Amino acid sequence: MPKKNVNKNENDPRAARSVRDIRNALLSLIAEKPFRQIQAEEIIERATVNFKTFYRYYSSKADVLDDIRETVLAGLSEGLKSVPEKDLRGGVMLFYHWINTTDPSYKKLCNDEEYEDFFTKLKDDFFSLDFFRGFCGDPAYADMIPGYIGDAAVGMYRRWQARPDDDPKKPSLDELATQVEEILMGGLKAINEENDE
Repeated sequence: MPKKNVNKNENDPRAARSVRDIRNALLSLIAEKPFRQIQAEEIIERATVNFKTFYRYYSSKADVLDDIRETVLAGLSEGLKSVPEKDLRGGVMLFYHWINTTDPSYKKLCNDEEYEDFFTKLKDDFFSLDFFRGFCGDPAYADMIPGYIGDAAVGMYRRWQARPDDDPKKPSLDELATQVEEILMGGLKAINEENDE
């Protein structure tokens, strides 16, 4: 079934509240149990909406999850507007702050194997935003750069996250973002220099 248009009644406060309540209901259920065990009926009950309202905006619980991802992406995209242009560290740090959340629902969406598709799509979409495309001077590499930045940034974060917090050599999240920027910019500089030859 195709995804419903959840934004069609954007100016209607009741519709916006229903959509928000449905998303929040799914998020609270995600914190409690595996996604495969969550039923649309539970989301409807928790959101205190009726079946007709739920199915007006979504065709399934997977559609709600896609909408949550799009909402997170929109928030991250908005956050990038306050990051100076060409500040790779700032862009990476914005993503790190989101994935380093203490919110139990979002923590599962960022770290649980069950939500790997959610997280991968969010990462790929975020690092494909125009903000990240300008870091390589050669347009032939423009489509590869977002994947390079996103995979490296998340890979380094995962290794950082796995280190014990009491490890005296574990950098702060801020220091990690600086290290990521240095490594990535070094690699991008090498790509650009190679293409200039």
